[in-house]
Amino acid sequence: MSDGRHLVQLLAPGSGLHRKFWAGSIAGYARHLIVAVETRHPAVDPLLEATANMPGLKMYDEMSKLQALLMSEDEMVSFGRYMSPSALAFWLTEQVDLGASVGDTAAGIGILLAAVRASAPGVRVFGVEMSEDLMGVGRLAQLLSTSSSDYSWCRKADLLTLRDNLAVDSLVMSPPWVLRDNLRKCVLQWLAADSVYSSYTNLALFDICVPYVVESVARTLRVGGAFVATLPLRVSTAPEWTGFRSGGLFRARGVDVEMHFQSAPQEFQGAYPTQFVVAVGRRLA
Repeated sequence: MSDGRHLVQLLAPGSGLHRKFWAGSIAGYARHLIVAVETRHPAVDPLLEATANMPGLKMYDEMSKLQALLMSEDEMVSFGRYMSPSALAFWLTEQVDLGASVGDTAAGIGILLAAVRASAPGVRVFGVEMSEDLMGVGRLAQLLSTSSSDYSWCRKADLLTLRDNLAVDSLVMSPPWVLRDNLRKCVLQWLAADSVYSSYTNLALFDICVPYVVESVARTLRVGGAFVATLPLRVSTAPEWTGFRSGGLFRARGVDVEMHFQSAPQEFQGAYPTQFVVAVGRRLA
């Protein structure tokens, strides 16, 4: 199809029914896996069989295999896109009062918001993700785990250039961990032109996850709302990020927060390639 979208039809094991959904555009990925089958296709069988007896978010853990086909290890390092294990996703949702609506501004394949929906079915979720490839994997994971092809809860956009303001009661995030040397040129230009971040782009340990958290809270979180985010350990210790830890960067955006850092349980410490901490906070004004 000329618009780069592909209709995927999957036959669920033993159901006799076809499931349909639209997979995201594959432009820009020479190694992208295309799952396009009319019925049971041999390429899909191992995935279906591996996940047939796995409830809920275990399906998303299996989708990490598809993400590995979308991105090489070097690309995942460059973009800081590592998938959170489902058990960690559930744990993160327990750290804050979710309220009636929850957002994730770097939704990836949607595992954090899938954990929200599983633990609090009545909560509305809103996601933002800049990669159609990852959204396509998320659609497949959602379809296989819930039979729902409605992916309207996630919009394709880059938070740093997002013009439509959301308004949610809480944020559950695992923002990209990307150091200055790996930032895209357009992002560096955007940051350099912004008075809040322009001086930070020269820092040796400049990490894009910090502006992601600050901008997410300022642009999408209601006053009184809570937020939780996984961050590399360096953000909680490096002198470069004193302004983040003290709340100064938030205040520069007209936002007042209370925030603390905590360690995740030991069993999650190997979830990402580097040590991490969890920031938990609330927007006060």
